[in-house]
Amino acid sequence: MIKEGGQLVIMYNKLVKTAFAGVIEQAESEDEKEVVIYGLEAIVSTLVDILVILIIGIISDNLLGTIVYLLCFCSIRVLAGGYHANSYLSCLLCSIISYSFIVAVNSFVIQEYNLILVVMAVISYMATLMIAPVLNGKREFLEKEVAIIKKKVRIILAIELLVTIGLYLINFEIYKFAIYAIITEGVFGIMGKIKYWNLNKKALLKNVMNLSLGVALITGGLPCVLVFHEAKVPNALKAKIEERNK
Repeated sequence: MIKEGGQLVIMYNKLVKTAFAGVIEQAESEDEKEVVIYGLEAIVSTLVDILVILIIGIISDNLLGTIVYLLCFCSIRVLAGGYHANSYLSCLLCSIISYSFIVAVNSFVIQEYNLILVVMAVISYMATLMIAPVLNGKREFLEKEVAIIKKKVRIILAIELLVTIGLYLINFEIYKFAIYAIITEGVFGIMGKIKYWNLNKKALLKNVMNLSLGVALITGGLPCVLVFHEAKVPNALKAKIEERNK
């Protein structure tokens, strides 16, 4: 099944089916094949994005900085999550535009502006710490899983902080790209939080609903509660209380 995304998706799909035919054939069912193809398409898409960014780095004579940027950005992105485009083409264009902007601005960022960079990085750093992981709703995560991811995000961010400080002491030009990576993740994290707000809102509303049910069960089962008006108990609540008391 070919997903939305136009010619680029079709191209990735054909490439995957041709180049990895042997891998796909190892799947035991058609459903499993579809999953394998999806995973391979995602890998190819990611590699293309990285390759394009590296090419931009080479053209702009910032290859080493670009490598540092990719290492810092990808290491946190894979766990922290963030904004995801709706198609492979949109993802590629987003990568090209965002990194081209970084490269274009980079030549104007001199050491005298370091304080501005640091402030932006600190804001992005704190934003990532607070909102990561940004879940996109593709699957449900247990609270335990989210807690583990948060812990890993903190560890990686701590390592990146040390690396960034080290790069500042060694080479300001390379250091800037580590800062850009932190800022980019913060921006994409916030964008992702906004994009997936409905998912987060749904979870919030569900929690409030569960709280309401809990309060209803407690108040319905007590002889008196601290309210000035006691509404008529719904029959459904009576049934739940009776079932609980059995």
